[in-house]
Amino acid sequence: GATWTQRMVLGVIPQVAPNYLSYALLRFEINIRASAILGVVGAGGIGYELKNAMSWGQGKYDEAAAIFILLFATIMLIDQLSSRYRDRLT
Repeated sequence: GATWTQRMVLGVIPQVAPNYLSYALLRFEINIRASAILGVVGAGGIGYELKNAMSWGQGKYDEAAAIFILLFATIMLIDQLSSRYRDRLT
């Protein structure tokens, strides 16, 4: 027989680790997207910078476009990488 620790390390953790890692990657993706939204409503961060660049009368459309493109590229990159990693886990 195995001890409780051995059962957990050798039996339970290998079975649940892919699900835990997949969920952690999903939450990371959601947090990146939410950070931009929270910034727009006043919490700071990249969304706040995007809001300031897009505000009326500023004329910083090139800066707003650059922020938007970088944010979009970051989200797409994280989505693709986590999707590949999640596929490997299952």
